[in-house]
Amino acid sequence: MPNTSPESRVCLARQPILDLNESIVAYEMLFRQINATNANVINGTAATADVIMNLFNNMGLSSVIGNKKAFINFNEYFIQNDIINILPKDRVVLEVLEDVTVDEKLFTQLKSLVQTGFTLAIDDFIDNESTQKLFELVKIMKIDISDYSREQLLEYAKLGQQHKLTLLAERVETKEEFLICKEMGFELYQGYFFAKPEYIEQQAIPSNKVAIINILNDIMANKDIADIERKISQDVSISYKLLRYINSAGLRRDTEIESIQAVIQLLGVKPLYRWLSLFLFTNDNNSNNDSGLFVTALTRAFFLEQIAKQTNPAIANDLFILGIFSYLDTLLKMPFSEALKDISIPENIKAALLEKKGPYNNYYQLALLVDTENYDALATILDSLNLSANQVTDAHLSAMQTANNLH
Repeated sequence: MPNTSPESRVCLARQPILDLNESIVAYEMLFRQINATNANVINGTAATADVIMNLFNNMGLSSVIGNKKAFINFNEYFIQNDIINILPKDRVVLEVLEDVTVDEKLFTQLKSLVQTGFTLAIDDFIDNESTQKLFELVKIMKIDISDYSREQLLEYAKLGQQHKLTLLAERVETKEEFLICKEMGFELYQGYFFAKPEYIEQQAIPSNKVAIINILNDIMANKDIADIERKISQDVSISYKLLRYINSAGLRRDTEIESIQAVIQLLGVKPLYRWLSLFLFTNDNNSNNDSGLFVTALTRAFFLEQIAKQTNPAIANDLFILGIFSYLDTLLKMPFSEALKDISIPENIKAALLEKKGPYNNYYQLALLVDTENYDALATILDSLNLSANQVTDAHLSAMQTANNLH
């Protein structure tokens, strides 16, 4: 049974930010706790850390905000912390909180972030000396319209425009307020008139899987091999597993492979993706459930690889990966539509798993039918792939033996 305890689930909230055409251009990411009715923020640093962890690791940026931008609150601690540099500069807007004291040191750090490509916003604008220092760095000025009279709001709108800032009106709760802000020159809007914060709760991706998924995505994005090698080398668990499998009886060469660089040179990029995808199903805690799933997924992977070698050897590696990922929903305890949002896989594999179509779908359907007694459907698939029942039986028995031996 899936683990549905509070510890296995994560949550946050998002509130849309819209433009003049009332189209969503971004979301503000908000801290939330499981089953809580409001934010309950006690520690701002911990809240931001929680939002970042859930958005980028546990849930995945694309699954939460699609292709939009994420506005995230940052205090002094995070602004001066190196962790901020690992965030995607083109997808994140850094909201400098209104209570941040902008001294010379912090100003220098913020200037450096802007120079590296980050976009800054002033959160909940307050007219004081500290905030005014930010005018030359920020691009967006957020004003909580509930805090000011109409006259003050117009004054601050003009101030932002003088500094060529994009004005964002917060807490817009009526159509009248929207029209007033529009007349004053506000370009972005956020508030209950458009949408309340949406609570999002999701099964957490196990932490020992996140690093593997990130490396798989780097491979699919054709990232620099040296960077991929570094990421693998920095993770003791992944490095150990990769070296152990490469030096196993079925793969070892005359000399033992002792470095990740040598592994990559030996395997090549596509087989490296294949082996790393396999590690998603290995468990550092030796869980019996994950161990059984590992053998089951591995059996299907080897089965599809064997079938491909008899029909179209060029796609054997892809079909191995298809077999592995066909159990990803079970591994991550979430539907394929969610599980595949944040992991980059070949399009033909995704089409088979999500839409049951494409050049690999018949192979996928064959794998699903092998253990059933639906002989009519099986016969149709065999005919389409020009395979005999004996070929399928032999491939399946061989796959089971290979998977058990490797495990």
